[in-house]
Amino acid sequence: MVNFIGDIGYNHNGDLKAMKMLMKLGSEAGFKFIKFRISEKLNFDMFDIHEIFDYANELNIKLYSAIDDYGMADYLAPYTDVCEIPLERNNDKDFINYIMKIFPVVIFSVDSLDYDYLENIYYSYAPTIFLFNATEDNCNTKDIRRIKEMNNMFFGFKYNNDDIIPHIVAITNGCHSIERSITLCKNLKGDNHKNSLEPDGYEEFIEKLRFAKSLC
Repeated sequence: MVNFIGDIGYNHNGDLKAMKMLMKLGSEAGFKFIKFRISEKLNFDMFDIHEIFDYANELNIKLYSAIDDYGMADYLAPYTDVCEIPLERNNDKDFINYIMKIFPVVIFSVDSLDYDYLENIYYSYAPTIFLFNATEDNCNTKDIRRIKEMNNMFFGFKYNNDDIIPHIVAITNGCHSIERSITLCKNLKGDNHKNSLEPDGYEEFIEKLRFAKSLC
């Protein structure tokens, strides 16, 4: 079974109502996992966080975050058992070890399919999942199957582009999760809204990929 992850990132713009609406629309479309990020400028207070995770339980979705500092790790650990380590923290051994002590499931965000690089992370930390962040210049998804077969690694795939073909290639080459950024509107202020799916495209995106997977 393929897990579909709706990545809100900072697209909530620090607005609790927008965050909950994205969660609701994503859940209704078929995203069983929702990821978000917060920062000093786009933050939620402790009451908001409690309400957000309660709402995730109501929707029967798994909510988690990409975390890049110790304080944020301690802040969110009581609410979720999943954490993603972002690209910029992949070489910080002290931080990784800390994260792995307080989160049972750790996802490593990576931007390379270099075997030695992945093997080093895998055998150093035995992560549950690698999330491959593809770009237009680095979207060689066929190598995922070869790497998975060698080490039985779990791979996720993320590509923030409206071209669905790379996602189809990823899902038919064994990716166990597909992540896509979601927003309420591409025209909202923020860096990633324009590269995200709008609500009327959530369900179609998932249905097309499920159909592709069924043909394998």
